[in-house]
This record gives sequence, structure tokens and C-alpha cells, in this order.
Amino acid sequence: MYEEIKDKFGMDVVRLKRNSVGMSLVQSDIDEVLKKVCLLYEDDDTLIQYQMEIQSENKSYVYDIEDKKVKRTQITVDGNKIDIIQYELDDGNEENVAQFAYEDVFYTINTTMEEADFKELLKNLYFF
Repeated sequence: MYEEIKDKFGMDVVRLKRNSVGMSLVQSDIDEVLKKVCLLYEDDDTLIQYQMEIQSENKSYVYDIEDKKVKRTQITVDGNKIDIIQYELDDGNEENVAQFAYEDVFYTINTTMEEADFKELLKNLYFF
């Protein structure tokens, strides 16, 4: 999948490495016109949405959710700062959203997995 993204956009993107045996890619959408990629993974009945927006100009991107923000933290992976925002959903569950920019690409990863598992997933990102 990542090779296809590289072929279409002429660049390597940050890779989400599988962190469990049960994690698999279930859907991918590559939009060359809008310069967006959306990968949907499943891991033990939890969905992980991984979005990339290739910035062709000096644009700023923000991913916003209408739900209540519960917590905001930041971690560093391979020298790259990743913002993590946790939201409380209407059904009482929590959604974790990570946002970061790297090499002219804006990335968003969101899931309802446990916070500790989500941070572990982020620590396994592969930056080129």
C-alpha cells in the first residue's frame, strides 16, 4: 500500500507499522486530485483511521471533532512531536486523535482503542 502511495505522490509517507498479529488493512482510498489518503485498519474489533493530506501549498490543516475534549497531550517519536487529543463520545467511550506534520504531509490517526495502546501504536510509526 505504501509503495502505491509513493508511486502516486512521488514521496514516502510515515508508515503505520502493525503492532499486533490481528491488525490488518481493511480499506484504502487514495485521491490524487485532492491529494488525500485514508487507510482504515482493524485491530481486535477496533478501527484505526489513518489519514494523510499532502500539502502542495502553505496550508494549515485541523482535524476537529464536535465531542467534548477530555485530555490533550504531546509525545515525541523519533524527534517528531505528535499532538494527542482525547474526546468523550456521546456513548461514553473515548476517541483518541493524533495529529502531526512531517515532510509537507499532515497526518491524523484516530481510534477508540485504549490510550496506552494508542500511544504504543504511535511509538511504532516509521519516519523516513
